[in-house]
Amino acid sequence: MARHDFNMNAGETWLRRQTHAPDGSPVDLSAHTARMEIRSELDGFGGRTLSTADTRHGTITLGADGVMTLEMTPEQTSALVKVADFAALSTQREVGARRHAFFYDLTLTAPDGSAVRALEGRILFYRELAE
Repeated sequence: MARHDFNMNAGETWLRRQTHAPDGSPVDLSAHTARMEIRSELDGFGGRTLSTADTRHGTITLGADGVMTLEMTPEQTSALVKVADFAALSTQREVGARRHAFFYDLTLTAPDGSAVRALEGRILFYRELAE
């Protein structure tokens, strides 16, 4: 599993590409599926799911070259502000009036049904000034 932290801006397209190469060589992911959850807190600490992405809806694409492409539209990143309800979020995760730390993980599922957590980390989310 790889740990990567990302920045995300509300109202902008969010696009990230990561190569899945757990043993140093990229893994052919063309027959795999993937699911990612963005949560308000780490699992086990009362966090709730704010957003999901997966290969079924096209928000994650997987390549034979091992590249995982994660994408959210401006509408999807803006919607995180509404879903998160910044006023209700834990002050422990608050890092400023316009930004907040969310957490994510991405699980890959092979054709045989075996699953592995391929990515996890923090998303530093920045609100728009004019909402």
